[in-house]
Amino acid sequence: LEDDTGNINVVVWSATARAQKQAYLTSKILMVKGILEREGEVIHVIAGKLIDCTHYLSNLQSKSRDFH
Repeated sequence: LEDDTGNINVVVWSATARAQKQAYLTSKILMVKGILEREGEVIHVIAGKLIDCTHYLSNLQSKSRDFH
């Protein structure tokens, strides 16, 4: 994840990805719940639960602007 303030690494271990494969592979908006770890300036979120939040896209007022 990246914003104006910097980066956060989201770590999804293979067992978590396998157990929650549907959300992991098909979500357009993915909520990640997990453990926050900080090592100096580096921040990691170790994913524990992956939640498909794609349904929230229908509530957006403006269209996505994809920059490729």
